[in-house]
Amino acid sequence: VSLTLTPMLCARVLKRHEHGARQNFVLRAFEAMFNSWLRLYQWSLDKVIARKAIMLVVTVATLVGTIWLYIVVPKGFFPQEDTGFLIAITEAASDTSFDAMVARQKQLNEILKADPAVAYLNSTVGSGGPNPTTNYGRAFIALKPLGVREPVQAVIGRLRQKTSVIPGLQVFFQVIQNLNIGGRLAKSQYQYTLQSGDTDALYSLAPLLRDKIAALPGLLDVTTDLYIRNPELTIEIDREQAAIFGITADQIRNQLY
Repeated sequence: VSLTLTPMLCARVLKRHEHGARQNFVLRAFEAMFNSWLRLYQWSLDKVIARKAIMLVVTVATLVGTIWLYIVVPKGFFPQEDTGFLIAITEAASDTSFDAMVARQKQLNEILKADPAVAYLNSTVGSGGPNPTTNYGRAFIALKPLGVREPVQAVIGRLRQKTSVIPGLQVFFQVIQNLNIGGRLAKSQYQYTLQSGDTDALYSLAPLLRDKIAALPGLLDVTTDLYIRNPELTIEIDREQAAIFGITADQIRNQLY
């Protein structure tokens, strides 16, 4: 295309341009700007060529500095941002009642509000929305501006230590990010998903994997969303006795509920 089609099109489309012909204002402005850049480049090139030894040292120093920065700068697919917003996901034992969960969540709210880095928060408990069951809760936390508080990771470390004293409640803190992969908000920064067609193998291996990962140094808040130890109670109705009193199974079920 560049060797055949473009020259042919230029011969057919472009008009003859006489050298020295006066151009319009826009073209003259672009030409002046380009010539100024060209003169600046020529001036800098002359300086560089005249000082080859110095420029060689600068080049080597730039290479060494680039390698050093690559080593020391934190790296990640999406580096953690300090957006000033946190989410705390709370979890109690699966047999925790709604009233007991509310009491624990209130303790959490008081601890969060007392922290000097927290500006305000919104707290919810109970099943519905993102909470799968009644033993879950959430708190959205807005921090004060960065100039009057510590970096977000230092704040999370302090809050994690303060909230660990609440009996029967686990609290998982996450920094709300501007860029996220996937639409699921989890309790931890990283997620490892297990899939299997054999549910017995999945149920037996998931807790083992969780314990192995929790033993790795540098990891906190390792948990799983597989719950296979929920308490169950099987009740057998004496239907003959219930029939004597004229009580149906639905009435018994509603009363127990």
